Amino acid sequence: MLMLTPNDQLTQKELLRTFGYQVYDPTPQAFLSEFGLALPSVEELMRSANGTDSWLMVKSSMWDILSEAIHEPDFIRFPTSLLTCASFINALVNYLQFTQEYGGKNQLQPKTSRDRAEQRVLKVVDEMNTVMGFHPVRLT
Repeated sequence: MLMLTPNDQLTQKELLRTFGYQVYDPTPQAFLSEFGLALPSVEELMRSANGTDSWLMVKSSMWDILSEAIHEPDFIRFPTSLLTCASFINALVNYLQFTQEYGGKNQLQPKTSRDRAEQRVLKVVDEMNTVMGFHPVRLT
């Protein structure tokens, strides 16, 4: 393992600053900003959703889910990328379920609408697994 002295760290910091680099820990917002660009299926679902506020509603729901998650003791065990993706998928399913139950002509029962919403999001999950390098796991 390479150990840097304080002088080496200052040199690295000065080099990064000179070339305009900024190094930060990844945040949920950084991942969220890329979802619409890197995942065509998200854009497709948002276009097919009713209303122009669909993206804002999904984003707001995702932040609510993440806010609840940080109060869980196991929160620190998972990388930010995984927590953000899981929260986003959950928020997307919640939004689609809501629109199917209350927003359309064919109002569905909660169980049916949840199942249908989860099916519609499978393509997003597959793309997200590929882009983020996640390996699907089956829980038993």
